[in-house]
Amino acid sequence: MKKVLTSPISVLIAHILATLANFAYFVSGTAPLLKWLFLAVTLLYIGAWLLYIAKGRYPKAATVVFSVILAVSVVGFIIAKFALLADWFIIPAALLVTPFAGFEALVKPTYCWLIIAAVSVVMIVLSLRKKNELR
Repeated sequence: MKKVLTSPISVLIAHILATLANFAYFVSGTAPLLKWLFLAVTLLYIGAWLLYIAKGRYPKAATVVFSVILAVSVVGFIIAKFALLADWFIIPAALLVTPFAGFEALVKPTYCWLIIAAVSVVMIVLSLRKKNELR
């Protein structure tokens, strides 16, 4: 069981489940009674990544994934802050940051991008440290 929880497939499944669970909240942001449930799903998703980084054999995968998420979140913040036209940005944002939509329970959607960027930086640092430990 431990091997399954720390495999790359586990974070892929966690990403798909968190995306499906948070998609409605990502699109509308209007579910005041359920917002804490969406936040819990987001925190479980982050927990799955933390477990993968701590116990998994391929921490470089987390570095790559969260580097891309960091780039998407910075671009998303710029687009949201300056109200830029960004039809091209909807698909990558929906695929990559929807699992983090639960953070909208804590802050406005514009600043949610910054929280995602901060989480990405922390995950990158942790995965790089783990990669150095494996050497």
